[in-house]
Amino acid sequence: QNTLFPDVRVLDASNRQVPYLVEKASEPLSLDLKLEPLATRPASLPSDRRLSVYRVRLPLERLPSARLVLTTSARVFTRQVTVGIEHGPSRRNRDPWFEAFVMENWSHADQGSAAPPLTMVIRQVDSADVIVAVEEGDNSPLPIESSRLLLPSYRLRLIRARDAGLRLASGRDDLTAPQYDLALIATQLTGAAATEVVPGPEQRGPEAPPVLLMSPKVFWGVLIVAVLVLLALVVRLVRKSDVQSTPAT
Repeated sequence: QNTLFPDVRVLDASNRQVPYLVEKASEPLSLDLKLEPLATRPASLPSDRRLSVYRVRLPLERLPSARLVLTTSARVFTRQVTVGIEHGPSRRNRDPWFEAFVMENWSHADQGSAAPPLTMVIRQVDSADVIVAVEEGDNSPLPIESSRLLLPSYRLRLIRARDAGLRLASGRDDLTAPQYDLALIATQLTGAAATEVVPGPEQRGPEAPPVLLMSPKVFWGVLIVAVLVLLALVVRLVRKSDVQSTPAT
């Protein structure tokens, strides 16, 4: 069953749901990332170590668990690489603090061959900014040539009439995963030859009209009645005040 994308629906021209299966692709989705060197070290990182610090901007927040792959042109080196995120001050921590969620040793000692890439597993985070810190020791900064993000890749398999127009809808957080009878023959369809279709540009659907607790006519009627009642109370209080302040003869 589809538990990864519970809000995804495939719709035909009549807005009827088209059953589909979720298939995990054998090859991951590879995205090139840019390592942005930080001239000023974040205050949350230890100050007693010689670090090269980079900011990596992920495509989106709350990405699923992925792999960060770094490459270098160096041949003989050893470094400790830490990946994490910086948190701002909170009730528990008055100062910014660094959360390290993966730490790896990256080393190579063969001058005659290229160093293997460093692959680090990054868990799902709520931030789109990730910090990479390389502990240099007493050496010159390690040259990092490239960085890539490897994400799990999935396909939606469905049966449609030739040239039938379909729409891919998502974004509702109040939906549960659909349950289609098509799942009963999943083993027969998964891996079978199929025509690949690439979705078009994303478009926003019409926004739902605001919910009115009462009609405008009722609202203005209630408001006018409330104003009249307040005026009557004010007049009554003023008259009572005048009677109490009139001197007896």
